[in-house]
Amino acid sequence: MSAAGWRHAIAALAHRAAWFHACRRLRRERADYYEYLAERMAAGVGGKTLLALFRGDAARRGNPLRARLSAEWARRCETGGGDLFEVWSGVFPEEDLLLLRTAQQAGAAALVQALRDLADATRLVEGARRNLRQTLAAGVVALCVLAGMLAAVPHYTAPRLWRTFQGVPQDLHGPTAQAFQQFSVWLQAWLPACLSGLCVVLAGFVLSLPRHTGHLRTVLDRHAPWSLYRDFQGLRFLLLLALLLRPQGHRVMALRDALARVAGSSGVWAAWQAQRVGDRLDAGWTGADVFDTGLFDPQLGGFLQDMIDAHGMDTGLRRATERLRTQALRRLSGQAQAWRWVLLLGALAGLLALAAWHYAVIDDLRRAMMIHHAGR
Repeated sequence: MSAAGWRHAIAALAHRAAWFHACRRLRRERADYYEYLAERMAAGVGGKTLLALFRGDAARRGNPLRARLSAEWARRCETGGGDLFEVWSGVFPEEDLLLLRTAQQAGAAALVQALRDLADATRLVEGARRNLRQTLAAGVVALCVLAGMLAAVPHYTAPRLWRTFQGVPQDLHGPTAQAFQQFSVWLQAWLPACLSGLCVVLAGFVLSLPRHTGHLRTVLDRHAPWSLYRDFQGLRFLLLLALLLRPQGHRVMALRDALARVAGSSGVWAAWQAQRVGDRLDAGWTGADVFDTGLFDPQLGGFLQDMIDAHGMDTGLRRATERLRTQALRRLSGQAQAWRWVLLLGALAGLLALAAWHYAVIDDLRRAMMIHHAGR
């Protein structure tokens, strides 16, 4: 490759790296951007279109990362007709884009409200994730220390013990030392497989959360940690449904049509719930009973029915969403604290048991050595 070719390749690589960095940075700050864009659209900004807004942001010099992205979005707007799903593809999460596409099809007012709701929901979810990580961090570190100690048994502590007491015949080893030796052999053979299996199980669990449906999932959603996923996805489900059912001028979307749009703009689990709600609607259920599919806790159903009776379906769903948001955060905090203590105490118990076992083995080998020397 010529020098010019190398320069071109390096420049292209640098451009892609800068684009990736800008996307990653804005994705982390997307709640603020959603709110910013909603406020600009709500204010009218002189009747500017999305294309004009993006061009204006691209011309600003105060935020070079956003300017770089806005320039690309303006180009995509010109070629893609202003569909935000296409404009923001690869920058923001797909589930956000599906929701915004649905709202955009419902009108400008719905899009502004969707951006505001999405900003609130994003802050809620990101805050919940941050709280969960910070709460569980100590427990996870303790488990890693325990795993490291277990890995050290066959590769360090057990060989050191056998070398220290290598003059003691194995037939004089007591039951504690023999059990420890067998445990060391088992760890050396099976610990990597056990840790790999645990990682596979955890990965499978995480991947199954948005995909697993059916009767078993209905039962699992009543218990942690599935109930946490249900609460946060149910929150998004109700937010989108309330948004679609909000009157747009003289147009009011039917619940059946709104459910179809929710199913088309959500993951497998949410689409399954939308189908179940639609089936209950076809069966003649009305009010909050339509949503009695395991989408949220039963006690929220009574509150939802009261809100629907008092304010109508769209406002009732929004009030229920606010109640569900409070419940989800409280439940997340309580369960995270409980799991942190379970992990911490479990790891501590394992470490203390392992240390006590080592002392017992040393004492066992010391007695065996005394017996061996006394018999010589």
